[in-house]
Amino acid sequence: MAGKSWVAKSRYSWLLCWIVVTFLISIAHAKQLKMMLRDRQDISVVMNIQPGLCPASVPVTIVSSQESDFRDESKILGKVMAWAQITVSTTCPDATTIRLAGIVNEQTVYQGIAQRANDWALTEASPEESISPTHVTKSPASATVLPCDSMAAYPEDPEAVATGIDDEQLDAQAVITACREAVQLDDKTPRLRFQLARGYLKADRFEEAIEQILIAAGEGHGGALAYLADLTIEGAPGIAPDLIVARMLYQKAVESGFTPAAAVLAQFEDKTDVYYQAEKEEKEYVVKQFGFSKGKYFYPEIIVAIFMEDFDSVPYSERFAKLYLANIAENISEICEAHFEKAEIRDLKMTASLHGEDFSKDATTLLLTDMIIQLGTIMKNPTDTVLQSAKNEADWNEMPEEAMKDTGALLSGLQCDSEELEVFSKNARAFITSDGAPEVKKEGLMRSCKKVESASQKDGFCMCFIGALRRASVLRGHRRLLETDFLEGARQIMRNNSDVFGLCGGI
Repeated sequence: MAGKSWVAKSRYSWLLCWIVVTFLISIAHAKQLKMMLRDRQDISVVMNIQPGLCPASVPVTIVSSQESDFRDESKILGKVMAWAQITVSTTCPDATTIRLAGIVNEQTVYQGIAQRANDWALTEASPEESISPTHVTKSPASATVLPCDSMAAYPEDPEAVATGIDDEQLDAQAVITACREAVQLDDKTPRLRFQLARGYLKADRFEEAIEQILIAAGEGHGGALAYLADLTIEGAPGIAPDLIVARMLYQKAVESGFTPAAAVLAQFEDKTDVYYQAEKEEKEYVVKQFGFSKGKYFYPEIIVAIFMEDFDSVPYSERFAKLYLANIAENISEICEAHFEKAEIRDLKMTASLHGEDFSKDATTLLLTDMIIQLGTIMKNPTDTVLQSAKNEADWNEMPEEAMKDTGALLSGLQCDSEELEVFSKNARAFITSDGAPEVKKEGLMRSCKKVESASQKDGFCMCFIGALRRASVLRGHRRLLETDFLEGARQIMRNNSDVFGLCGGI
């Protein structure tokens, strides 16, 4: 892309901040869900949707280093489709189609389509069915081709209206003349500003190039966003280096349809390892400095995991941890009068209380099934069941008082206006709202269970297991595992809750 290095200044920082804020606002509405493949770190899978505005056809983009991942009977495609089905059923239940796009070395090598009407059977899309996985081209087919377009269109710009020209072939002065005139006549088309910036870059007129890139990026042009991300990695005149901002800009470029950014984004972990390691060490220093220990806290493991943003390591049931953190949030709000609004506290407590609840017709049937199974458990071992129930009830009743004491311990080390408390509050909010780990409805879990041969062959196992989940102590990590590897997730949950699933049998 831009392929340059500059010395960082701060002249344009305000405009870059505006672009980043605009991007953050947009992702609050456009939700990006990701799938991680533990055995294939070179693959990224992204689903872009809009909550409340779910499309009938949901796009999924897969970026891989191997074209073989997109051949018939590919295990990767199978895993992605299993994840996509569960995610669509919980996030966009009315969607009728899932479209997969496979990208290798910045080129789309595969497009597949799966439809609910065909029980989500994946087939390769025909040319007339194929559409861009993450965007709709913004340039109308009838757009006038200007001299600026003929001289400076970028080869892989989805908004280009002319054949692309490589950087080496650009005539810098001719491009600047033609594109500057085009921008003067039409300053509302970001494509023209982006092409003008290419001319300025070729002429080594960096500040003028950056000014045009910033404006075009602010208007959502994918190529400009990717160029700006390049500049933000190492810094440029007026732009301080920031790896986090760079990554966000690459993400936005991909969403805008600029496919070269997808390959950069897939490899971006290599560029950010040093930053994240430093951030982790800084957090570990804070944890050590403020003494998050068992003697000082009732639940130091929760406090530390939330502060470190290591949500899957919380060693208590997700439901309990959410309610505990909602109480902590309420206490912080009352003591500090900051970090959480009162209305937000009500929403967080409601979210925590309803965690795992499902009011669909299928869920009601499963609840009745679980009540029958629970009654059978009580009749089989009444004394142990009553004692365990009494202990659990005591734990829940004592939680608000324990949360208050832990809030006092937390605020004895962290000031109300400290950055560390802001980090903790932000992470607590993310954990309670299941950020990055959307909850799956019972019907979705039932379909996943029935696909497991060893479970489907046992009459009633799936009904028993999923019905009893409400009473189980389920960790966030185990719940997420159910979505990607139902069999292993179910086994881990059952090992931790043998008393709850005793009548379901094993798999």
